[in-house]
Amino acid sequence: MRRIAFIGSRDSYFALVLMLEAGLFGSFTALNFFHWFLFWELSLIPAFFLIKLWGGQKRGPAATQFFIYTMAGSVALLLAFLAVFLSTGSMDFPHLTLLASTGELEQMVTAHLGPVMLVLAIGVLAGFAVKVRCFPFTPGCRRLTPRLLRR
Repeated sequence: MRRIAFIGSRDSYFALVLMLEAGLFGSFTALNFFHWFLFWELSLIPAFFLIKLWGGQKRGPAATQFFIYTMAGSVALLLAFLAVFLSTGSMDFPHLTLLASTGELEQMVTAHLGPVMLVLAIGVLAGFAVKVRCFPFTPGCRRLTPRLLRR
């Protein structure tokens, strides 16, 4: 009986791309921080394997660096989201938007945690900047960028 190799095959590539797409679709349609964070992290798993299996010459170290940097960004985002949740008791985007538009969000966070709104904003900014590769000084950044953008 003939064994079919799935890892590294064309079928596994398209399966990973579809899983990546499903995770991104879920993150863009989420209405609260919990679902958004869950789908965002789930979309990073197929991205890791796409880099690891179909990357360039140094794909192993690039995939490892991708994993480490995105986990560091995840910790920053998770801590900031947790602080907002502990202060407001909500993770729903519409409710938090209403609180932010009236200025109550800052008051609630300050009442529960002290004057940390700037720290939370910097944590969210740093988390997103690491996750979407905005830091040009990140090691291995050139290895992770698509080949079309390198020219």
